[in-house]
Amino acid sequence: MLQQTQASRVAEKFPAFMRRFPTPRSLAHSAQQDVFSLWQGLGYYRRAKNMRAAAQMIVAQYGGRVPHALEALRSLPGIGRYSAGAIASIAFGQAAPIVDGNVARVLSRLFDRRESTKGKIADEWLWSTAEQFVRAAKSPAVLNEALMEFGATLCTPKNPRCAECPVRACCASFKANSQDVVPMKESAAHRRKVVHHAFVELRGAKIGVQVRPATGLWAGLLSPPVVESKTVLSAAKLLGECGDVQHIEKFRGEFEFLTTHRVIRIRVYMVKFDCQAKLRWIDVANLKKYGVSNAVLRIADLATQLHGGDC
Repeated sequence: MLQQTQASRVAEKFPAFMRRFPTPRSLAHSAQQDVFSLWQGLGYYRRAKNMRAAAQMIVAQYGGRVPHALEALRSLPGIGRYSAGAIASIAFGQAAPIVDGNVARVLSRLFDRRESTKGKIADEWLWSTAEQFVRAAKSPAVLNEALMEFGATLCTPKNPRCAECPVRACCASFKANSQDVVPMKESAAHRRKVVHHAFVELRGAKIGVQVRPATGLWAGLLSPPVVESKTVLSAAKLLGECGDVQHIEKFRGEFEFLTTHRVIRIRVYMVKFDCQAKLRWIDVANLKKYGVSNAVLRIADLATQLHGGDC
């Protein structure tokens, strides 16, 4: 849950999730939509799918108990080198290293490495150094948690609190007064721009949705039918792209939605679907109880507003 998500947001969702799925076995035997509904608001729903798949693998191959071995952990869906190291060291006390953004920054400053933390050479150095640290520690769990917390609270990206730092005497960047430029920053990743044309029909208090494809953005979640393109499409083109739409009644408006790799311009159209269109009809007020993205909640909100222009 904490991958790319603020701890404060996870803290709101974690207790209810654990009450519903206290063991790998209970999660493995759950319905995917039940998992999505409790994941609502955390984003990156692929993590929820991977967690459920990992639970199923734990039940099938390890008798319902999370494996201790590092390589066994890394074989689970959604578990990479960092997560495996965190589980092995914090849950099972093994001398397994972890490297996240905070740890990478702390190590880079301690040794005054004036280069980016990205790339194969940097990656190899960071993991090798982290492994030396954790193997020398009395408690791998305490060491790894301390490195992460230290980077999050004292050795911060901007304005590090060096005056309060308990290891500044050992910090090469502090001695060189280079902590503001170490590690070197990379330019932000370019986000691809796309347009999503969302087709919404309301029947009383219900909205028509369907399950998104198994791959791609928001895979497996519920959403009104969407046509993706590089540019805004005409009404005639949209009708040709979505055969289930009889006609477009009104353009409600648009908004911009950012993901890690995309800038999505979402345009919302009120439409009339064919009677044979394969849709589920869900109360708009209950959308949050299902597996939907925050973008879909905004689409529904815009669609239910009383104003809008002509298509």
